[in-house]
Amino acid sequence: GKKMYVEALMTYFQEYDRNNGTQLVNTIFALSNDNESYYNGGAWPFNTKDTLTFANGKTYNMGNKDDRQAAADEGKLYFYEQISKKIKEMDSELLFCEGTFTLFATNNYSDENPTGNYGISNTGAFPTTLDVMLRSAIDFMDVHLYYTADMNSADSTMDKIIAVNMRSMKYGPEVRAMQAKKPIIMGEFGAFRSNTKNDFENGKEIILGKINLLLSDTYAFQGFMVWQLNEFKQTELYCMLEDDAKFLEGDLKYIYLETAELITDDGKTDYVTGETLDFNGLKVRCTYSDGSTKDIAVTSDMYWNEEDVDMNVAGEKTIELLFDEWKIFEYTIHVEQGVTPPVEDSSSSSNNSGDSDSSIDNSSGNDFSAASSGDSGASEKSGCFGTMQPSGLVLIIGALCLGYLNKKKKEIRG
Repeated sequence: GKKMYVEALMTYFQEYDRNNGTQLVNTIFALSNDNESYYNGGAWPFNTKDTLTFANGKTYNMGNKDDRQAAADEGKLYFYEQISKKIKEMDSELLFCEGTFTLFATNNYSDENPTGNYGISNTGAFPTTLDVMLRSAIDFMDVHLYYTADMNSADSTMDKIIAVNMRSMKYGPEVRAMQAKKPIIMGEFGAFRSNTKNDFENGKEIILGKINLLLSDTYAFQGFMVWQLNEFKQTELYCMLEDDAKFLEGDLKYIYLETAELITDDGKTDYVTGETLDFNGLKVRCTYSDGSTKDIAVTSDMYWNEEDVDMNVAGEKTIELLFDEWKIFEYTIHVEQGVTPPVEDSSSSSNNSGDSDSSIDNSSGNDFSAASSGDSGASEKSGCFGTMQPSGLVLIIGALCLGYLNKKKKEIRG
C-alpha cells in the first residue's frame, strides 16, 4: 500500500510538471515514511503467540522474545528496502528518511532495566532503535527530542535528559560510525511552557541548549528544525518568533559553514587530449561562523559531471565539483590537441634493412622534424629498433632529439 502511495504521489507531481512547465519535483528534498514511526506492542502481531510468516518470507514464533524482536527489526529492514526501491525508481535523486521519537519518551525504557523492552514485551509505543534504522535503506534519520522534565531539578539537566533519551535508542560507537554515511537530524523539538514555569528565558535556554548539545561532537547531529517556527497555534509550546524573535538572539554556539570557495591556483588546468583529470592542488576554502577557516583538498569523488566531459576532444571544459553534498563548484580547464605519433611501416623497414645508406642521405644537417612529427612520442617506436641497421637507429635517435628541441622551443615561446 505504501509503495502504491509513493508511486501515485510522485506521478502526480511529475505529470503536473509536464503539463504546466513547472519543476515542483525539484523542490522536494526527501520523502519521510512516517512523522514518528513505531510499533504498537499491544496490537497484532505482537499480542499473539502464533507462528507467523511475514512479508520478508521469514517465519517467526511470536511467543518467543527473540523472534518477536527479530520480526520487528527484520520486518523494518525489508519494508524500508521496498519503499526505497520505489522512491528511487520514481526519482533517483530523491532522498528517503524516517522520523521517530525515543523509547525513553514512551516510558518503555529505564537505565535500571535497559533490556526490559526487548522483544516488544510490553504494551505501548516502540520506536525502532538507531542501530537498526541506520542499517536500513533510508538515507537519513530524523529523531524528535523534547525536554519534558523539570529543568530546575539536578537530576534533569539538559545533558542528562538528552543522554538517557539517546541511550534508549542504542546510541553508541556503532551508531556513531554509521553517522558518517547516514546523518541524523533533529527534525522536531521545542520547549513546553509547563517545563519552564512559563519563563521565556528558561524556554530559550532549553531550545538553544538542545541545539548546541545535539549538534556538538557529542552526538554529531547534522541539522535541526524547531517546533514551532512561525505559528502560535499550539500555545503550550514556545514559538521562535515570540517576543520579537528574541529566541534568535540567544547564544547559539553551534559552528556552521558560512562560505566555501574553490581555490585552483595550485591545481592543473592545462591538459592535452587523452589525459585524465588531476585534482592535486585544488582545494575548497571553508569559512565558519566563528571566523575560523579550513582548506579541504578536492578529491576525485567530488567530480560531479564526469559523464559530460570528453578529455579526448580539444577545447575548453567546465568541470563541476560537488562539495559537502550541497554546493557545486565550477572551474574551467583547457585541453589542447595532442600530436599523434606517426605509424611506422614495419614492412618498409624490413625491406630497406639492406641498403641503409640511402636512408641517412639527409644526415648532413637537413631537417628531420618531418620524420619525427616534432613530438617526443616517437620514442614509442622503440619496438621497431630490432629490425633496423645501426644507420637507421641513428636516424630515429636524431629525429627524436629534433622533436624534443622543437617541443621545448614551443614551450618557451608559449
